[in-house]
Amino acid sequence: MNSKRGLTLVEFLIVLSVIAFLVFLILPGLEAAKRRPSINCINNLRQIQLAFKVWSADNNDKFPMQVPMVNGGTMESANRGVAFVNFLLMSNEISAPKLLICPQDKERKAALSFGELRNENISYFVGIDAEKTCTNAILVGDRNLTIDDETVKTGLALVGPNSLAGWAEEPHQNKGNLGMADWSVHRTTASDLQGMLRKTGFVTNRFAVP
Repeated sequence: MNSKRGLTLVEFLIVLSVIAFLVFLILPGLEAAKRRPSINCINNLRQIQLAFKVWSADNNDKFPMQVPMVNGGTMESANRGVAFVNFLLMSNEISAPKLLICPQDKERKAALSFGELRNENISYFVGIDAEKTCTNAILVGDRNLTIDDETVKTGLALVGPNSLAGWAEEPHQNKGNLGMADWSVHRTTASDLQGMLRKTGFVTNRFAVP
């Protein structure tokens, strides 16, 4: 005859303890996986900041946007709102084109090489007026910028004193990452962004948006 025996109370408690322990181990990993794309975006901005820093060290402490094209900079193109030329000029300082793409930006794909780099291969805008001496200036940031609730298109974006700046929902759920001229990186809400824009020292903040 076959007999069936259920779990004793002690065995049942042991099983529950094992399950709880496994959940305790797994959940932090799941949370970290959710945060990883955003962390990678911040790391991208840090690498881009470093590229600006290295390039400026070889060019009289000036960023590409401050140097006329005849002298090897991007001033005229940047003033027209062309973003990609700034990154193309710093290709020796940027290890790979994929650093110019936010992992959560599903609308953009990395260029296969810097020779193929165009605006559509970039996730980050450039602060045209940023310079080393203006430590509160915004140097680079996520392209999902909005002005007066309208998503900014490719080209020159002007954020004046009466403009309401913010972030589009994608790719960071109404948030955005900023790399500053003091080499800090911040994850910001719309309110944070507006406060930081007021501190830059510029009446109108100009951005070249890819």
